[in-house]
Amino acid sequence: MKVRVSLLTKIVISILGIVVFLTNCEKNSISVEEEILDTPVKIQGQPISIEIIDYSDEDEILSGLRNTYHLDKHIGLRDSGNIQTKSTKSNSGITVYTDVVKKITKGNYSSYTMLIKSLDDDKSTFYNLTVEEYGDSTGMFVTQYKNFSTKTGKSSLTSKTSSLTGISTKRIDGLQEPVDKEDFGNENGGSSGGTGGGAGSGSTYPTDCDGIVITTQIAVPYQCLCNPHHWPWEHCDCHTQPGYTYEDSYECAPISNIGGTGDTGVSTVGGTGDSENSSGNLPNTSLTTPVNPDGSGLADDCNTKKEDLKKIFPNASDADMKTLAYVLNEKAADFGIDTKEELQHFLAQAAHETGGFKNLGSEENLNYTTKSRLLSIFKKYFSETDTIKKRKPDDYVKNASKLANYVYCCRMGNGKESTGDGYKYRGRGIFQLTGKENYTNFKTWYNAKYEPDNDFVKSPETLKDNDTIAILSALWFYKTKVLDKVTVDSTTTVKKVTLKVNGGDNGIEDRKKHFKKAKDSITCK
Repeated sequence: MKVRVSLLTKIVISILGIVVFLTNCEKNSISVEEEILDTPVKIQGQPISIEIIDYSDEDEILSGLRNTYHLDKHIGLRDSGNIQTKSTKSNSGITVYTDVVKKITKGNYSSYTMLIKSLDDDKSTFYNLTVEEYGDSTGMFVTQYKNFSTKTGKSSLTSKTSSLTGISTKRIDGLQEPVDKEDFGNENGGSSGGTGGGAGSGSTYPTDCDGIVITTQIAVPYQCLCNPHHWPWEHCDCHTQPGYTYEDSYECAPISNIGGTGDTGVSTVGGTGDSENSSGNLPNTSLTTPVNPDGSGLADDCNTKKEDLKKIFPNASDADMKTLAYVLNEKAADFGIDTKEELQHFLAQAAHETGGFKNLGSEENLNYTTKSRLLSIFKKYFSETDTIKKRKPDDYVKNASKLANYVYCCRMGNGKESTGDGYKYRGRGIFQLTGKENYTNFKTWYNAKYEPDNDFVKSPETLKDNDTIAILSALWFYKTKVLDKVTVDSTTTVKKVTLKVNGGDNGIEDRKKHFKKAKDSITCK
């Protein structure tokens, strides 16, 4: 008996030991996971910080760079309308605009980027000056951004798709140094860099470079909308506002320009770090971030804001307009909405259908309380006298399901009255999607584009209960009924769009009123 008790005790102790061991392992695993999640995003082993500062701030490093490169002597005033214009003086030096200064820090590296006067007449191209310091070394370079804000002549209404087609850089020793657009690679936005002497730069690593390859990493910001919201089927790694994507530009420069003194008497920053000829105190990569002519630096700064929508729909709730803005910015382009006119017409039509966006997820109300109302709305189906082809309305008063199954029977993909399809697939969502065929087609499109498991045929009430799905169903309806059928541009009339949406001109004056408000508020070009 004692032997059995002793054996049992040993077994219990062994089990407890295993439990404690596994618990500690789990705790360690959790703590490691938490540590990973809390670690800031790093580039090349060190965290990066980007901020907008004032040129006159008491920033010790910037003050030193201002004195070193005589920046104050090259400050210019912006032209009216915040538009860059080409300098009228050839080779007269660089004019710097200091109303927006973007500072990047990474360890003991710091850079300051500002807009400069344009070097050519291309309005889709702009130029930045970056001054940098790393330890005792300083440097300066110009960055060219080509086609930063236009995409095939249309506005970019999505937030994360950069319309950037080319980034090139050029190191300079002083602000009086002649710089021209030909110094920045080819017309397509950069080259491999050429051989020796820094003949252009671009996104392709210059394997034929006879000098030193200087790498510049450009932090390209975009309006991040996935925090606090993001799509259920998408991983959201955007934890800052704005979010950033990163582009590399490679420049081939003569060895004498790297770590040399130039005309400023100081050594310059920007070697590759892995070259035999690069100075040991130079960073691996220079860092910059764009400053647009409008100062934002956003590649696609054409987002619809909640405040824009509230101007059009003052009676709508803040929460609904925030949701609407989010979905439009993230997904409108998926449905072919790429221009302000296409968005303006969508909002005008949707506003009429929802009474000025009183709610997003709505459902058709078929609960009519009087016979006279049924006779007025459904003349095709009810009559008090003609009962051969029509029915008397008596049994359909305050009977929504019976009414829907009758008037929606045997069309739009619905079966006979006995199937209940008419009531099941009654109007829902912003555009009151109606009929089994429409629900099926929307489901097919949505499953192929986004989530394969959402079944709106099985659960049609989702278009009422889920505001995001209600908006997406409206975008799909607008795409299939309007954008797939006609071209919507600045000459398109509200009547033409209404005909596609409604089949007639019902509510045309109200739709025109909403369109005028949308046109005044949605102005992104």
